[in-house]
Amino acid sequence: MKRPVLSKEAAKFWDRHAKRCVEEGLLTDATFDSFVLLARTYALLQFDPEQDERTGIIKFVALTKSFERQGIPFGVTAKKKNEKPRDLAAIIREGLNAGQDAQS
Repeated sequence: MKRPVLSKEAAKFWDRHAKRCVEEGLLTDATFDSFVLLARTYALLQFDPEQDERTGIIKFVALTKSFERQGIPFGVTAKKKNEKPRDLAAIIREGLNAGQDAQS
């Protein structure tokens, strides 16, 4: 599948993952646009969130969550295709409970 015109970082992502995704039948004409969006989201993530004190970390978290969701169908993120994204509050509660259990 021919790579579209992408930024340097998005093209690096494409080159790393596209061949495998095509071979596994994950990157097809029907999923092409989604994969392009995934590559572009990856490129947007290549910034230092600390450079923007007001909204940098907010942008980084939002882009990361978006990237994780977009990457599931392509096997790029660690989550399984049929696994629902976990609730952030539940993850925080688990961490707090683990810390309390360790102190006991």
